[in-house]
Amino acid sequence: MAILNIRVDSLPDSDAVPGGQYKVRIDEIAGPEEDKNGVEYISVTYVITDGEYTNRKIVDGYVPLSGKSKLRRLLNAIGFSKEILAETEDIIGEELDIIVGMEKSDEYGDQNKVRSYIVPTKKPKLAKTGR
Repeated sequence: MAILNIRVDSLPDSDAVPGGQYKVRIDEIAGPEEDKNGVEYISVTYVITDGEYTNRKIVDGYVPLSGKSKLRRLLNAIGFSKEILAETEDIIGEELDIIVGMEKSDEYGDQNKVRSYIVPTKKPKLAKTGR
């Protein structure tokens, strides 16, 4: 039997991180699965890679055929350029910045939701001078 010595009152009420902008890496993709209404979705797990919450995870669900496809916005943010997303390995390990919000739920407790993606802008190359 292991001795833990963990103060129960020091444990967080939630695994959620505060809302804000985070640098993340796509760590895992699960699914497709069906929710309680029979809607098929996939789950994407992100790992925070910088700052106070480094190594904390954020899991978000995606309905691939939704009219407001968050999955398409995610793929645009990482610069995915293939015609078909065939394998999870095609995007696992990709890094990006996301905006995270907080969703309160009596049933599940506080949960993070990805609200938007920061699409990097390409900086123009500086012209070489003739010096």
